[in-house]
Amino acid sequence: MIKKILKIFLGILLLAVLVFIAGPRTEMDATLHPINLPDDLDSLEQHIAQSEAAIEGIRPSLAKGIVWADPTHKSRTPMALVYIHGFSGSRNEMMPLCDSLAAGLGANLFYTRLAGHGMDADAVGEATLNDWLNDTNEAYEVGRRLGEKVVLVGTSMGGALATWLATKKVSTPPMALILISPGY
Repeated sequence: MIKKILKIFLGILLLAVLVFIAGPRTEMDATLHPINLPDDLDSLEQHIAQSEAAIEGIRPSLAKGIVWADPTHKSRTPMALVYIHGFSGSRNEMMPLCDSLAAGLGANLFYTRLAGHGMDADAVGEATLNDWLNDTNEAYEVGRRLGEKVVLVGTSMGGALATWLATKKVSTPPMALILISPGY
């Protein structure tokens, strides 16, 4: 009797393993598009503002933006923070934590906006994983222009995206990751 139960159990286990191995696969497009950002900080800020203004439906308070360590003297700082929000989130979900952290470190701060976010609810459904990977890569490149070293701060899905970027072979890896309830 025990041998029969063991054979049935092993048969079910083998079937489950085969279904898992041979099951459907989701294709992931991780193609990163070339990034064309100005090196000049004033031009960079204008470029970001113009890019966001060109997208219809973005709520102004949720658009990408730079918080300067010293707004009267916009310059590169030894460290920059880049905040990547979570799914259906925005820059507001961690305010004023990131602002306070950046101020305490004397760092510039960049708030990104992932594709489909900061708009009406239907827009997020049109965004793809590839869009978000490219948004994360662009945000990191903005951070590299704002500071000599970059710290990525990610919440939920933003934490997963920050982790993904940190595992890529980039010329200058992030100095650190601050992950708040990463989504993985």
